[in-house]
Amino acid sequence: MAQAPMHRDSASGRRRRASVCEMKAGYAELPPMTSQPHAFTVVWELAEEGGFVVTAPALPELGTQGDSYDEAMANAREAFELVIEDRLARGEPISADVEPQLERITVTA
Repeated sequence: MAQAPMHRDSASGRRRRASVCEMKAGYAELPPMTSQPHAFTVVWELAEEGGFVVTAPALPELGTQGDSYDEAMANAREAFELVIEDRLARGEPISADVEPQLERITVTA
């Protein structure tokens, strides 16, 4: 997966990945995130090429990966912040968490 370029946050001085809005708008400043905590369910899977892939049912635009579980989860936290920031900048709501229902089926092929 291609990753967004790094960007230095003007308020905190921290380096972080640019959001979609920043990439499209040439790194325009975005409104700050709310201080309200958000909790989301993530789905992690082993990647074919090694490492882990992380997605979130409530935020279909979120997808990230890492070489280790810890790296994948750290990348997921950062991706959540960026997706929420992007949605707020576009005036979109933050989706409520979705708890996926998993079930195994057997087929003969």
